[in-house]
Amino acid sequence: MELLAKFDAVKITADTRISEADRDFCSAHQTAYETAKASLQELIFFWEDILETQKNLPTVPDFTPVTYLHHRSTLDISSANIKSHIESLHDSFIKNLVHYFNRRYHVSAETYPIMQHLLPEKPEYDSRHKEMLQRYKDSLQTLSLTVDQVVEEIFAQFDGRNLQEQAFYELKKECHRAVWNTYRKTCCYERKKNVLRLTGFFCSYKDWTNSWKLPDCTQQILRGIAHHETGDFLLIPQTISCLLGNDDIHSDSIECTDCSKVTQLRFYKNGRVDIRFADETCATHFQETYLGTVC
Repeated sequence: MELLAKFDAVKITADTRISEADRDFCSAHQTAYETAKASLQELIFFWEDILETQKNLPTVPDFTPVTYLHHRSTLDISSANIKSHIESLHDSFIKNLVHYFNRRYHVSAETYPIMQHLLPEKPEYDSRHKEMLQRYKDSLQTLSLTVDQVVEEIFAQFDGRNLQEQAFYELKKECHRAVWNTYRKTCCYERKKNVLRLTGFFCSYKDWTNSWKLPDCTQQILRGIAHHETGDFLLIPQTISCLLGNDDIHSDSIECTDCSKVTQLRFYKNGRVDIRFADETCATHFQETYLGTVC
């Protein structure tokens, strides 16, 4: 009895790692996944019964009747195709759940390690492994994954961090990577009081359009600035949001009128970008938290 109580406690703890909206999303996909498997397996039975009926059509000498499954408008169905589709359902189930959590929480869980852990190992595809390949295919026909298994694998990639902590960890990691040369162990920025100066190739100017482009490294730093400003991954100040993406920028100076911690961004033709913060405290906090002071 005590063991069962401990098991229930573990399940409750695990369940609280995701929100009610997450559980609703996952539950809907669990149902769709299981329904697809069951329905497709039934379809194999019905399809094979239809084929058997066509095979048993009466014949007359010197005449082979055209069966009722070879007309142009007939669906292209076969038992092999249905089974192949069932085999692919597990991949789709994992990918859908991982994609959901990655997009919703701005994390980057990987699908491949989860597939390695939850799916049977695929043998070599040649004549020497024909029996092993058949056993592999049979196991995929009967395999049934659960949301709990996939969610557990997602969290296993986060080293004990919850979803929000993982998102913040990844954001800081990307900002750090944007301004540090790990090979040379040198940084591409400097701070002078309340101004953070990005001294590498953090912007480019196009004479023929009189416009600026910001590379991925700069856009990553801007995402860090937006989070530093709002403390939220979805809430991005409009002046910063307009700089994210592939659109051209037609001014070398951006006044951040809707921000309180950063006031201005300035671009230079040598690739330098200056970020002016409201005060030295804000600049120092951003530097130490998002960029790091050591490689």
